[in-house]
Amino acid sequence: MSTISAIKQPSTATSADQQIEQIYQAGLKAHQNNDFKNARELYLNVLAKHPTHVKSLYLLGVLCCQTQQFTEAINYLDKAILLSPEHAEAHSSRGNALNQLQQFEEALKCYVKATSINPEYAEAYHNQGITLVNLKRYSEAIASFDEAIRLDPNHAMAYFEKANIALTLNDYKHAIANFERCLAIAPAFSEASTHLKYAQDAFALSKNTNNADAITSDLGTQTLHSLLAHGEKLEHLNLNKLARAHYEEAVQRFPTAAKAHIKLGMMCKLENQAKEALACFDTAIALNENSALAYQKRGELFTRINRADDAILDYEKALSIDGNLYQYYFAVAFAYRSLGRLDDALEYYRLWGRLGAGKRNKQDQAIADFSESMIWLLKGHYQLGWQLYEGRWIAVSSKHFRNFKQPLWLGEDISDKHILLHAEQGYGDTLQMFRYVEFVASRAARVTLEVNGPIQRLLKNNTSVEVINKENALPDFDVQCPLMSLPLAFKTTIETIPAIKKSFKADKETEVIWAQKVQQKTGVSPQKRNIGFVATGNMKHSNDLARSLSFEQVVKFLPQNANLFCLQKEFRPDNAKFLDRNKHIHYFGKQLGDFADTAALIACMDLVITVDTSVAHLAASMGKPTWIMLPFAPDFRWLLDRNDSPWYPSVKLYRQTKLGDWDEVLQRIEADLTHFLA
Repeated sequence: MSTISAIKQPSTATSADQQIEQIYQAGLKAHQNNDFKNARELYLNVLAKHPTHVKSLYLLGVLCCQTQQFTEAINYLDKAILLSPEHAEAHSSRGNALNQLQQFEEALKCYVKATSINPEYAEAYHNQGITLVNLKRYSEAIASFDEAIRLDPNHAMAYFEKANIALTLNDYKHAIANFERCLAIAPAFSEASTHLKYAQDAFALSKNTNNADAITSDLGTQTLHSLLAHGEKLEHLNLNKLARAHYEEAVQRFPTAAKAHIKLGMMCKLENQAKEALACFDTAIALNENSALAYQKRGELFTRINRADDAILDYEKALSIDGNLYQYYFAVAFAYRSLGRLDDALEYYRLWGRLGAGKRNKQDQAIADFSESMIWLLKGHYQLGWQLYEGRWIAVSSKHFRNFKQPLWLGEDISDKHILLHAEQGYGDTLQMFRYVEFVASRAARVTLEVNGPIQRLLKNNTSVEVINKENALPDFDVQCPLMSLPLAFKTTIETIPAIKKSFKADKETEVIWAQKVQQKTGVSPQKRNIGFVATGNMKHSNDLARSLSFEQVVKFLPQNANLFCLQKEFRPDNAKFLDRNKHIHYFGKQLGDFADTAALIACMDLVITVDTSVAHLAASMGKPTWIMLPFAPDFRWLLDRNDSPWYPSVKLYRQTKLGDWDEVLQRIEADLTHFLA
């Protein structure tokens, strides 16, 4: 995204003073010639003589954007807007500066204001579209780019951004069409040409999944450096199949290049192909025993596949190769955490801090705090744990950070304030922390709860506060608090965890619909108990390999004298085939439109057996008997050495007693089911 709008003289009134006008014109000429230093001095000279000279204030803001001084840019643009509130270009440029500071919500307001002042302002619509992309509000972004194109049919960048959205969404036909329109306007736009080839290759691969020869780019002529560089860029564009084709070509043509094997291994790891990834890392190490990166990546894989002891050995080897890589101590700490050796993990986090003194940046410190918080919360030391947990905002800023100008609320008086509560992370987190909403409502003048669309309908039915979709524009508000910061705001300890609303459920109409659906499935055996199960979570979750099972693993321990329901909306290919072969297992799949539907289905169950995923939180929030299967190293909210949960009275926890051993967990469940069904 360009950081500035096109430089042009705004149509605001000019000073009658000839000398000031001459200085201003000289500054404008220097600015247009990219002589930023002299332009700045001349604009400041104007302001020294005429502090309310709007054009100089505006162009100083533009200049500061060009020179990456975004906070200073906002200062000058604010002054220009104060003097000339209808200055559309100033509002748009202010949005550009905020965008660069990743304050996307505030930037969006600037573009909306600019286009309300000047509905014909194509560039403002374009920049608004880019902001909406950053907010992952793709349909609105496309509408903004379309408006920019309507106003300026030759707006090549608007077509380019529309094409990139289509790429992100794997809509290759529309990506190709928009890249072609972009290049028809700007034939020399090399990045668009490169992305067009990416889209064409991705489309070819989508039609010929197992045939890398289907791609149109001539991979055979590219150098090793080019193959790896293009692969990395393709990963960034979410074109993982095509990225993998580049890495596979690199391995085939440059078999002694350890880095090529590492990159292919990282892609296999991303796709949960542990065996293939391990083979790649083993080959890389055989080719280059001094590759600290190869040991690091193999160590990460070992951690994911429950071989934490091997992971520690690999990290220590990486450290012996390059002792300056202090961040490996962090990885060792994580591996110890996976083994349940929490005190050892804390020691390595602290060692990481000492060795990294003077080297770590603010984000490193936040990652350290955030990681330590997981251990303290798991141990039940909530006072320290919730404080350190705030480090997540910097530690994972690119994923969750919402840089609001409104202050963070952590328990202050808000009796005359409007507070925005906003969801973050997963649906399970939203459900777990939803219990705090009514407590906030009792303290605030007004509460707005912002959540992701699939959970909005369910939560609306269970609270009196306003619940809005994250895709919608935000109302004006005074203070804000993410849901996962509410335990800190209320100084929560294990003893003071708020109770769940007893009547948490879907709306009556939805419950009736799903009761009928379930009855249709169980018509021949309504006297049997209904047991719902969930075996897998989100494949993209960092701990998915440790927490998910196959359907076959779970079902072989479930009773035949019960109606079995799979509560999952989506299935992995192997699990879908298993369901097709086992017709006695009932499932609804994509008939489950949102969480209200899932809640209504759960209401028909007598028991829910699940891995640690959002359904566990949903069933437990409803007070349904919920048996949760936990990996050896559980998530912090389940604490240690107990089979109940202070968060959910109806939950029973089944913990692995040996790393990776699910059969022993399921055998205990099988035994308890005998008593449950008796």
